[in-house]
Amino acid sequence: MDNKISKNFISLFLFFSLLCACSPEQQEITDTPVISKKIDVTVSILPQQYFVERIGREYVDINLIVEPGQDPHNYQPTQEQIADLINTKIYFTIGLEFENFLDEALQTTKNNLRIVDTSTGVDKISYSTTNNAPIDPHIWTSPNSVKIISKNIYAALVEADPDNQDVYYNNFNEFISDINLLEEDLNSKFTGNSNNTIMVYHPAWEYFARDFGLNIITIEVNGQEPDLAKINELILSAKKNKILTIYTQPDIEETTSSKIAIAVEGKTKSIDPLAYDWINNLTLFSNMTLEDSQATILNAEPLKIAVSIPPLKYFAERIGGRYVDATIILPEGANPLTYKTDPNSLLLVDQNSAYFTTGLPFEEEFVVQLSKEYPDLEIIDTTERVNIVSTYDHYKVSLAGFPEVATSNELDPHIWMSPAMARSQAEVILDTLTGLDPARDSIYRTNYRALTADIDELLIDSKTKLTDRSISKFMILHPALGYYGDEYKLEMLPINKGTRSPVQNEIIELIVQARVENINTVFVQPQFDSKDAQIIANELKGKVVMIDPLSEDWLDTQITITDAIAESIK
Repeated sequence: MDNKISKNFISLFLFFSLLCACSPEQQEITDTPVISKKIDVTVSILPQQYFVERIGREYVDINLIVEPGQDPHNYQPTQEQIADLINTKIYFTIGLEFENFLDEALQTTKNNLRIVDTSTGVDKISYSTTNNAPIDPHIWTSPNSVKIISKNIYAALVEADPDNQDVYYNNFNEFISDINLLEEDLNSKFTGNSNNTIMVYHPAWEYFARDFGLNIITIEVNGQEPDLAKINELILSAKKNKILTIYTQPDIEETTSSKIAIAVEGKTKSIDPLAYDWINNLTLFSNMTLEDSQATILNAEPLKIAVSIPPLKYFAERIGGRYVDATIILPEGANPLTYKTDPNSLLLVDQNSAYFTTGLPFEEEFVVQLSKEYPDLEIIDTTERVNIVSTYDHYKVSLAGFPEVATSNELDPHIWMSPAMARSQAEVILDTLTGLDPARDSIYRTNYRALTADIDELLIDSKTKLTDRSISKFMILHPALGYYGDEYKLEMLPINKGTRSPVQNEIIELIVQARVENINTVFVQPQFDSKDAQIIANELKGKVVMIDPLSEDWLDTQITITDAIAESIK
């Protein structure tokens, strides 16, 4: 507090001393107790008046120090208010700055005033984590704290007027019941609310936020306006958290709040933490924040991301719904083994928040290019939580055709074809989306649960279709179903090795092996030349069946492939 305020309190201190010295009524001792119908009490702010009146009702007469519209943090009581204060029986403090000066001055005077700190027992919040940081005094915005405040008020009233203890007790319990109902109502409203970050000018709502799991971003810090750098930081934070409403107070200039609101194309709203009708005021504030957060979720632009292949788009958009816009890098019909990205590929990622990879050959160089061009872009490896195996493990049943594979260290990237591994990829996408867009956390998690439920059902259905078959092997042109085969205890006989097609003697060996295994169906993909597959199918007097592991409709593709393989191995 500045020197001017300190000098004013020194003047008030001198006034206390003179007032008490010239008040013989304060010194007089009488043998006959004076019984009053009302207890004269003083409170600092309006919410306290509400609390005291709820418990004391007609048995209390209340003197209010900080009138509506005045700032309690910079308030200086008048000499008239000091005189009224000394002549009351109880002064209920709550932890505001000016109360400390009043308390020190009153301790030096002779009076019958009892000072009751109603904040006793409240778990207080510091403005910062540094040593000796100031305590946030706004405890009355927390229903849980107000229960403690009310208990302190009740105890003081009973001590001052024990004859009416039953009245105070009943009133106190009635008020606590109302607070419990308020808490129940607000908890039900905020539970599951994904957009739980709000921005306020003045740090008056931290205790409320603690009660109901909200995150508070405060513009004003320690009574100071933010500088330009801090304002820009607040604007970026508001955009990241999709904040479109800045909450201000009636007694505070809105210049900075309005500047931030304009920058995010939002608005300001005023709410008074010092309002008298405490229950209705907290209900109003909760309704405002919930309505604004839901409007933000519904109206905000979708999160833009890029993915390497169509199945990743399926996972991302199943989780994100209409709140995610995914761009695919691999062009439709392109061969994922030979495709090369170009400058246009980089442009597809421009203005995106993240790029999701899955380990295909073209991605290695592309990721390096992205890191240079967009250093702030989040590049997410969706394979990070699965066990990737070598190509050899998925070729070993047909090494007669490709003996060089046994010495290859090449990894098989087709993990999305395993439903269990696809679930892990989806989990990585979920965690990334909730990190990038915490406002829609609950929406993403709900959608993710629906996706995983479909995957679980798919697994059960597919295992039923593929169990107890007479044939446990299938032939495929490009080896995209190795992990799929692992999932269902099937073995894949691939025709191609990477980009290399088989030579004539290798084709003959594949035909012989297919006959030994009673295989007469060859699966092909639209991204690869199926000439060799057709030759083999003709020699087997079988058929070629087209499947597309790169199809965007991942779930339908899984069902189609399972039905086709089940038909071929029955």
